[in-house]
Amino acid sequence: MPRRQQRPGWLWSGPTSGSKGQIGGEVAAGAGPDTPVSSADRPTGSIWTPRAISYLVMSGLFATQLAGIFAARIPRHGFAIGLALITAGLLFGLQLCIARRGAARWPPRRGLGVLLAMGALTYLPLAVLRVVWPGMAGFFAGSILVLRPARTSWALFAFVMASMLVAPLGLGKDARDATYLMIASLSSGLTVFAVYQLRLVSKRAQTASGQLAHAASVRERERFSMDLHDILGYSLSAITLKAELTRKLVGSDPALAQGELAEVVELARQAAVDVRLMASGYSSISLVREAGSAASLLSAACITPQVAIDCGALDDEVDAVLAIVLREAVTNVLRHSAARNCAIGANREDKTITLTVTNDGVPQPVKSGTGGHGLRNLARRLEAIGGELRTGGSHDDQFSLLAMVPAQGSAGFRGRPDESRLSGPHPP
Repeated sequence: MPRRQQRPGWLWSGPTSGSKGQIGGEVAAGAGPDTPVSSADRPTGSIWTPRAISYLVMSGLFATQLAGIFAARIPRHGFAIGLALITAGLLFGLQLCIARRGAARWPPRRGLGVLLAMGALTYLPLAVLRVVWPGMAGFFAGSILVLRPARTSWALFAFVMASMLVAPLGLGKDARDATYLMIASLSSGLTVFAVYQLRLVSKRAQTASGQLAHAASVRERERFSMDLHDILGYSLSAITLKAELTRKLVGSDPALAQGELAEVVELARQAAVDVRLMASGYSSISLVREAGSAASLLSAACITPQVAIDCGALDDEVDAVLAIVLREAVTNVLRHSAARNCAIGANREDKTITLTVTNDGVPQPVKSGTGGHGLRNLARRLEAIGGELRTGGSHDDQFSLLAMVPAQGSAGFRGRPDESRLSGPHPP
């Protein structure tokens, strides 16, 4: 038989976008170091779990019913007291079973059987002993709300409550006592239902927290992989190129080889710094410095660089993203082209910063787009700050990469004003 779908919790409202809660809970905002932690703020490992609290509340309801049984006018002989205690105990046991077994996922036939058993146990003392006690129908009525569909559960609940008013009146109770007995059952039933729904809310919140944690972990892995590809890939390419050049110069020009080797050491140190900074998501790189480094690297690869950076002071975030774009663009020139010339330019127009990298090493026209893992990473980085990436080739074997970003935050610049301008061709 197909399993009945779980009904949405009546008290469930879901996490809100402004919620400040975190996994495991935290002390409320504004609480000082000496502020006592409430039960709701206890860590996950505390004994006060939602399940333990629900069992405690239902045990309290059961204890109230036991007190009501002994306070009721039941004939003082073993059968009457025993029947009342046994029925109340069995009702309590079935209620614990509902709470423990996840009754909302039970098949309809099983839930209906449990409700029929609870109904028989609820009304058996009334039919045999002709007595009632406070909260007598609470477990039965609350279980109806848990196990039955919403369209019928409240009608059945109201019928049970009405029976708890009519039965005492039929037994000769006055209206005040009958109303009290009915209200006690009403309160117990709603408490059972509320406790069960709160446990569902807690479980859903834990599931949502786990999903959020997983999503955050995935985002962090994606960020780290992008940084590893875009930042470290450039450094490794530069080290490889410089090392190959040094190997060629060792025999013919030892002095120049030593200079190239010193640059290799510096590149390796910078790569180590970049790796340490990746963990925090921040890279202390700037467009101007990367343009100078790129010009030196292109020259070492026998590519004539033309560098013109004239975009003024940049916001730190914009500066770092454009520097990463330049790194990846130069890496692509070195790896995937046979370029002899490469032009790097950056300028500001109104509130837009434009970075262009053009090389002449493409043997055939290239369709526009952002294909390739590195270019996709760059497109995502630019989109994150409101920018755009365009690439394309032309008929004269040129390939261009264009990055446009808003010059946001330039009024509150915290960058490097002494490096805001660099222009002119770099010597080969």
